[in-house]
Amino acid sequence: MATPLTLTRLEIYSKKWKVNYKLFDSAAAVVSRGRRNFLVQYGVMNHHTGSDSGQSDDYDNFLFVRGRPEEGIPAPLCNISGDMDGEVHFGAMRVANHAGAGSDFTLNAIRNQNYDGYNKELNPGPDNINGNDVYLGIEWKYDGGQPPTPEMWESMVRLNAAICDAQGWTALAVLAHREHTERKNDPGNVLMFILRRHVRDLLIAGPEGGSDVALTEQEKKDIRNAGWLAEQFGQGKQFEEDFDIIQAFVTSLSTAEAARYADLKDTITQWSEAKDQARLTELVNKLEEHQQALLAASNQQTAALADAIQAQTLAIINAINPPE
Repeated sequence: MATPLTLTRLEIYSKKWKVNYKLFDSAAAVVSRGRRNFLVQYGVMNHHTGSDSGQSDDYDNFLFVRGRPEEGIPAPLCNISGDMDGEVHFGAMRVANHAGAGSDFTLNAIRNQNYDGYNKELNPGPDNINGNDVYLGIEWKYDGGQPPTPEMWESMVRLNAAICDAQGWTALAVLAHREHTERKNDPGNVLMFILRRHVRDLLIAGPEGGSDVALTEQEKKDIRNAGWLAEQFGQGKQFEEDFDIIQAFVTSLSTAEAARYADLKDTITQWSEAKDQARLTELVNKLEEHQQALLAASNQQTAALADAIQAQTLAIINAINPPE
C-alpha cells in the first residue's frame, strides 16, 4: 500500500527515470481533476485506447475533460496518457473512471506483490470490487491490434518504473486492465510479464544503467504469437456465450447420447482459458473428436453445432500456428 501519488513526486521521479512528459494543462488543474480523492493506491493499471488516431490534444481533452457523459462515464477516463511517439501527458491526480469493476483476487496479488508476475499474467476472478479507487490508470493511445511503437514501449517501461519507484513498489504493482477483469483485453499485444520484467530490470539497473529498454527479437516473436492467441481467446469467450444452447441440446438427448457429449462445455471452457500451445493442441484434438461425433448425428441442431465447433477448431489451429 502507498499513500496517493502527488503531482510533485510524479514529476520528480519521471525526470529521474527520463520519462518524456508534459502537463495536459496547469498544475492546479491536474492536481484537482478527478472524481474524488484517492485514499490508498496499490498499483498502476495499463490500458490501450483502441485507436491510433488519438495522438492529439483534443483526444487528451476527451480523456481528461469531456469523458463519455452520454454513456454515464464522466471524465477523467485515466490519470495519464501516452502517445505513439513516446510523449506522456499527466492529466488527473485524483480518482479516474478507468478500471471499473474487477477482481479482488487480482487486487490481493497486486497489494501483496507475491505472485509469479515475471513469468505469467494474472487470471482475474469474478468482478467484485471497483478498481478506480485503488489503481492509477494509464491510457496508451494505440489500437492494440499491433504492438506499441518502440518509442511508446520505452515510455511504458520508464513511466511504470518511475511510478513504482515513487510509491516504493516493485514491478509487481504493474498490471493490465485484462488482469483486473475478464471483460477487457487491453493493452493489446503487450505481454505483462515481459513488461514487468523490463520495469524490474530498469529499477535494478537505475536510470543511467538502463539506457536500453527495447524488446529483444525473441520477446517480439513471443508478443506477436500471443497477439494471435489473444484474438482466438476472444472468439472462445464469445462461443462460451452459446453454452445455454449446448446445454439445452445435451438435455434434450437420451441418457446414452447425452453421455457422449457431456464434456463438450468443459472442453470449450478449458480451451478459452488455455494459455499455452501444448494445452491448446490437446484441446484441439478433443474438439475435433466432438466435431466428428456431432457430424455423425442426423438432426439439424447437431449439424449446426458441429459447424460452430469446426469454426472454433480452425481458429485454434490458426492460434497454435500463427503466420509469420
